[in-house]
Amino acid sequence: MGENELKHLVDPLMDTLLVRCPDLLDPSDKSALEDPKFCKKDLGLIIGGNALLRPVAEGPKTSRYWAKRCGNHYVCKEWWPDNHEHNAKSLLKFVEELIERKATHSDVRELDKHRQAFEKYLRTTRPTSRITPAAEPSRPVDEIGEVPRPTRPARRSDHPRNTILYGPPGTGKTYSTLSHALAIVDGVKPKAETTEPDRQRFRHLRFTRAHDIYAELVETLGEKEAKELMIAAFGENAEGRIAMVTFHQNYAYEDFVEGIRPRLADSGEDEGESEATGTSPSSELDYELRPGIFRRICKAAEVERTEAASNSREPERFVLVIDEINRGNIPKIFGELITLIEPSRRLGADDETTVTLPYSGEDFGVPDNLYIIGTMNTADRSIQQMDTALRRRFAFVEMMPDADHDLISEDVDGVDCRPMLRAMNERIALLLDREHQIGHTYLLDVETMEQLADRFRNRIFPLLQEYFYDDWRKIRAVLGDNAFVKERKLADPHMKALVEEFGYAEDDRLYERLSSSDDEWKNPEQYKKIYARPKEN
Repeated sequence: MGENELKHLVDPLMDTLLVRCPDLLDPSDKSALEDPKFCKKDLGLIIGGNALLRPVAEGPKTSRYWAKRCGNHYVCKEWWPDNHEHNAKSLLKFVEELIERKATHSDVRELDKHRQAFEKYLRTTRPTSRITPAAEPSRPVDEIGEVPRPTRPARRSDHPRNTILYGPPGTGKTYSTLSHALAIVDGVKPKAETTEPDRQRFRHLRFTRAHDIYAELVETLGEKEAKELMIAAFGENAEGRIAMVTFHQNYAYEDFVEGIRPRLADSGEDEGESEATGTSPSSELDYELRPGIFRRICKAAEVERTEAASNSREPERFVLVIDEINRGNIPKIFGELITLIEPSRRLGADDETTVTLPYSGEDFGVPDNLYIIGTMNTADRSIQQMDTALRRRFAFVEMMPDADHDLISEDVDGVDCRPMLRAMNERIALLLDREHQIGHTYLLDVETMEQLADRFRNRIFPLLQEYFYDDWRKIRAVLGDNAFVKERKLADPHMKALVEEFGYAEDDRLYERLSSSDDEWKNPEQYKKIYARPKEN
């Protein structure tokens, strides 16, 4: 086995990524593969200091290195016999990470074929196990009863380590994190709909400081009493494996990972003494090093991973849900975690990486049994504006409005809400873009005209005003020119003259929103106008 065999794997892979299925690679991926430093340092390729790809526009470096052409790129062919095994391993990891990021892509099966080809190549090239007898002494089968399960879970493409659910407002992104988190914990596919038992189980799995509290109780009370207190406090099945956090503009690294935070120091007086003296029992400020939610759940996941490895079983999975992930300052919040959350850099991976935390000075890594789910509102910030480093490390799952949702009524006093929502979104996509559509949750469980009028007055109409910056012509177009936008009456004769004779007012300023107390909001005919077909002349 040598460079020819590896070249026969590399060329078809590049043909898939660059010619047959070009959507599998993001522009940032292609730029990275054109960078020699990235290919050597991050990807781990040893190909004579060259990048894996070179744009055709730059011309071939030499025919020796850049003879193969795939689409608009030359592919480096310098695969020396003394490092082809290392390169194959690096490319396999690249394919596996790409499969995780593109788990929902229609062409991901093509990538899986290449993954299997690289694995077969490495098996035939390197038949011996990576675990040597010196590292793990062998035991007779009758002593252990059965062959132990691997200490590290196999890579699976059904659940990427890092996922972002993105789409317009009201498409159920935050709601869907429940089914995705439970599916990750159980190792199954997410359910289309969640039930009350699912929601109850999700609450039991919510991460608390249960692990830290339990450890302290064991030291002071013993294991038996500690377990009784934990069950009383958190319930019989409280496992603390799912955490949730919401990013916002003021959220920082110190909140997420660790930071020095103020707290009220104990003054040394008990409650009775404080009441007698009229002072607070904690009246002075002190400072403490406080771990954030990410560090705490990483610690819990790492404890579980270590215990699972000692017992030759797969570790339980932990999930961190980050709602509104794009509302935070990503570089400020994540810091060095941008590198650590990569699947290939996780603890337990072949290229596991740790860093020294700036506040505590401790070594820190992200366990490979921790999964991250983020939600992103595309109307709040376009996906193209997301931090490139973050985009490369997450698989993006699009969630768009579902006009045919079962909970959207087809008859509210004669109004069919499904074609009405579909018609509005088609016009919004045409006049603005598809990322600013109206989510189906705005019309869920609407059964009466009073409820429908309330949704339009207080939720849908204000959303349209925000989308179109009070451009009344476009709002009228979205609403089928119904009565919800009316023409302003100019009672002042001077203003009327300015408008009619000189055209001093913009067209948009001649319209305004229908009064909230107007009965037309409850008129079914006004809603039917939104999706009614225009009359033929």
